[in-house]
Amino acid sequence: MLFIQVECRMEEYPVSRALVSLLEALSAAAPLPRALGAGTRTPGLDPYVDYVLNQLALPAPHRSYAKPHEKWEMLSLCFRLFVRWLEQYEPSPSDFPPTGREPDANPPPGFRLLVQLHTKSELLRLLLTSLDEAHELLDGQPGQSREFVEQSLVSILQLLERALSLERALNSAAVQAGRGVLLVGLSKLILEPEGPENCCRLVTCCRVVSHGPQLARAAAGAVSVLRLALHAPAAARHLLALLTHKHARAAEVRHGFVECLEAEEYGDDEETASLRQAKEGIVMLLHELLPTAPPNLAHFLLGYQLTDDSASAVTISARSWVVRACASSCGAAGAARQVAALSALLHALAHAPAAAHTHTAQDWEWCLLRRLIEDLPMSVEETPEPRWELFQPNQLRQAIASCDLHTGMGGKRISVSRVLALLTRELAALNATAPQRNLVSLEIQKVLDYVTEVNHQRNLAATLTHYYDSWRQLTEILFCVVPHDILDVESRKTLLLNILQDLLNKIQPNDVLPQIGNLASGTVLLLLVNLRHCYILQKRESNLKTSDFETSFFGPSNQIMQTNSLTLKFILKKILSWILVSGGSTQKMRVNLYGALLNYLNIVNLKHSPADPEEDVNSTYVSRLDSSKVKSSREESSLRSMAIDVISDFGENLCTIVCSDCIGAGHDVCRMVALSCLDMLIEINPRTDWMNTLTNQGYLRSLIDSLLQDDEGLKEALEPQPKSLRVLYVYESKMALLIKLAASRAGAETVLSQGALASLANLSALDCHPDIHTGYNSHKDTEFVPSVANRWKHRTCHCIFKYFYRNYAKFGHIP
Repeated sequence: MLFIQVECRMEEYPVSRALVSLLEALSAAAPLPRALGAGTRTPGLDPYVDYVLNQLALPAPHRSYAKPHEKWEMLSLCFRLFVRWLEQYEPSPSDFPPTGREPDANPPPGFRLLVQLHTKSELLRLLLTSLDEAHELLDGQPGQSREFVEQSLVSILQLLERALSLERALNSAAVQAGRGVLLVGLSKLILEPEGPENCCRLVTCCRVVSHGPQLARAAAGAVSVLRLALHAPAAARHLLALLTHKHARAAEVRHGFVECLEAEEYGDDEETASLRQAKEGIVMLLHELLPTAPPNLAHFLLGYQLTDDSASAVTISARSWVVRACASSCGAAGAARQVAALSALLHALAHAPAAAHTHTAQDWEWCLLRRLIEDLPMSVEETPEPRWELFQPNQLRQAIASCDLHTGMGGKRISVSRVLALLTRELAALNATAPQRNLVSLEIQKVLDYVTEVNHQRNLAATLTHYYDSWRQLTEILFCVVPHDILDVESRKTLLLNILQDLLNKIQPNDVLPQIGNLASGTVLLLLVNLRHCYILQKRESNLKTSDFETSFFGPSNQIMQTNSLTLKFILKKILSWILVSGGSTQKMRVNLYGALLNYLNIVNLKHSPADPEEDVNSTYVSRLDSSKVKSSREESSLRSMAIDVISDFGENLCTIVCSDCIGAGHDVCRMVALSCLDMLIEINPRTDWMNTLTNQGYLRSLIDSLLQDDEGLKEALEPQPKSLRVLYVYESKMALLIKLAASRAGAETVLSQGALASLANLSALDCHPDIHTGYNSHKDTEFVPSVANRWKHRTCHCIFKYFYRNYAKFGHIP
């Protein structure tokens, strides 16, 4: 066709445009016959396809035009014809050319276009460059040219959408045909970075969506291309990285999607239908991307700050209420014994199958329950106080403290209005010049900014505490109410060990918020109670030797047992380290820590089972009664040896702190659990040198002398209606420790040398013998309050009799 040369010299192309319009009209009138071009006839539409593609479309961007808009007019006509041909084509194995001979019939025009779109061809390059250029021209191109640019953009997106939707069918047809056609795939080619900003064309599609209110058809096509191209997770991650690379671009894309969703719909015309299609496509895109690994593109489009690791107080507060709602649901389901609801909740929190027998150790790795506190900060940076130029720091601190207000979430907040009113009154009473007043006003604004920041940090601390409290409730309720047929002992142990390790690894005792520290110590205590309960259940059902039971309890294989042993070692180190630095903490925290340590020691201090070998029959009764000798004759378990090594590493500091709490002026419960811990520590390692610390630093003497201080309280506890029984239980804890110390010959000698017999002999409470015959049956034991007779007989005297018996066994002559 020679007329193209004439049109090029004239820089006008009316005949070419008319030819393309004619072909498009003929193609739209009826589908192309499959036999067109078969046999000896002229090969169908191939000459026209070649002419439109190679003579009109590909050279169009490089030609000169008398009227600039004719370039986009020509491209829009060519692209619209290509869309028509591609929509009428479905891949078939017969379309691929045979090897070694000419084909019986030329394939439809859509086959040739589709193959070029899935390879690195000039047609694909033309489409992608025209896509970028058309988008750039949309914002500023006025007049007649804008109409053709919009038409070209819509046709380009339709071509890409159709090609992506046929990619899998084309590959399948090529495999069935067995032809050697190299197909790279448009889904991969569209990700290649090009252009001045080195971005892929998916970024351009995202930016086209922002024109949804004005270009509904283009926005709908762009969303369809994104949905098809982002089926592969790698493509979605690639696009997310490109969008978040620049903050300005990220904000533009996110706002564009929001504007498209919020665009008003008027009437029932084609433009409104396209806008509705774009909105539905965005929602479906979010629905398809949300299940992928976070952070993903859906989170970005929904407004999450993916590059900011810190969560705002509002976000943490919202999460905390969701977690608390889960805790309430778990408690309600447990109270009503709704097994299905508990199983579903456990499945959601642990990401494990509902059937308990299918759980493995790997099922609990990074489960939701553990990830809920993974990124939760346990401390809040204190707001630094600025340097004041005009105010006295001490007086200003007192003034700010006087403006504190109690809030409903706990803690205090500074009333900014009160601070402002107070400082304003001071400024009004100030006799100063105008420049000086201006300086004071600036200083007042500085104070208000500081107070606002302090309130912000306090709000964050309260929010973190509320969130952790919600997680604590969920965790504690879950382990308390979920039965063993849903969460078996083995899975329960694994989950408990993992959560304990995560929690103790996250808490830094020196930096943790006091409120979170109190709650976390209680959580550690309850989790260890549950772990000890698992031990008790398996111990009852087992008839194995201690060493064999230890192997079966802490792991079915050597590798798992070693991992669990290391976890237990880490837990013990963290608990002891926390005790060492918690001297200035609340009594509640110390009680929780000592309780956690006591439960841990009961787990490690495996009691001997009936399957263990009996003692040597040649040993004497006295030697068997002496704990220092008995322990040496038994084989130490590996866990007990590990615990002894860890405790020994902390040295005398740990002994000093525990002994101080045993005789200190703290809460009675704190003294009781400290005494119990000291009792258990000595039982685990009777050969420890803690006896020297108790004696040399005067702790043992103070403990024995404190028995006389409890005399009056013991007499009150023996009344029919006592005010409190705390003294009785503290006395019992003290006597239990003295009995444990007297279990060895060296300990008995030390206890006697410190005046234990003299202190016990001076107890006047022993003379308060109740009349057990008068009204004895009317004062029966209750769950927490024993009768008067049992208080005197079992609580007070039995401890003394046992103590005397231990000492007599060491020094008396028993045949």
